[in-house]
Amino acid sequence: MISQKFLYLLAEACHEATKVISEQILSEEKKEWKLIDSATKARLINAVRRAIDDKVTDPAIAHANWVTDMEKDGWQFGDEFSEENKTHPCMVPYGELEVGQQTKDHIFLSILKPFYYL
Repeated sequence: MISQKFLYLLAEACHEATKVISEQILSEEKKEWKLIDSATKARLINAVRRAIDDKVTDPAIAHANWVTDMEKDGWQFGDEFSEENKTHPCMVPYGELEVGQQTKDHIFLSILKPFYYL
């Protein structure tokens, strides 16, 4: 069983790894873990827990789970990312994402897979 503290640290690691992809490959700005709001952290911790519990290996499933969690928090598709309006351009089916965005889902799962059988 993975502790809540370890889930938190894994979520932080996933966030920071995908932040590098966002900034270096996609030219997007992304806040550091310590600067993101508690709702975003909770969604990511939940995503980590779900991926580990369900042993998710398909990035399309991880992405679909993310979209579902975002919708539950009131987010919707929008051409521009806006925290204020709760719009996000990645709230589309996985196959419609550009390769750089898909890469973030691959990185996310690659970090978590070693912990699937703890």
